Amino acid sequence: MGAKIRAALMCAIACCAVAALAQPAVSPGDGTNALGSGKSRGKLLTRDELRACMATQARHKSERAALTQREKALDKDKAEILAEGEAIAAARDALDRTSEDAIKAFNERVLARDARIDDYNKRNAALVADATAWQAASDQWKTQCGDRRYREDDEIAIKRGK
Repeated sequence: MGAKIRAALMCAIACCAVAALAQPAVSPGDGTNALGSGKSRGKLLTRDELRACMATQARHKSERAALTQREKALDKDKAEILAEGEAIAAARDALDRTSEDAIKAFNERVLARDARIDDYNKRNAALVADATAWQAASDQWKTQCGDRRYREDDEIAIKRGK
């Protein structure tokens, strides 16, 4: 009876070994990682593809920071333009309409504010265009690189400059 039990155990061990060998060479949790935030899917990125994806991701991050800075500067300019508009409204109420010099100075102030508004609108339109282009590039990165698996060894090698 002991021989039958040994034979059954050997058969079970052999089946487990065959099952282990039948597993895919790379599976989640065995030295792979994924770009993006979702579940990893698709074929593994090659080292060159990973390098390109990592470079694009870094470029997108710096471009986003630059867009944010431009947006903050525009917000500041907008607040200043609005404050200037309120000051002009108050000056209009107190304007000496009998003085031609006062009227001329007031009109110059209004024209300067209008020019500033035009400049603001141009810079805002450029920011919107750049942000739209950034979003399109980000969506493209998500399609090409996001949630794609890669080997952690490749990432380490790229960071080391190989």
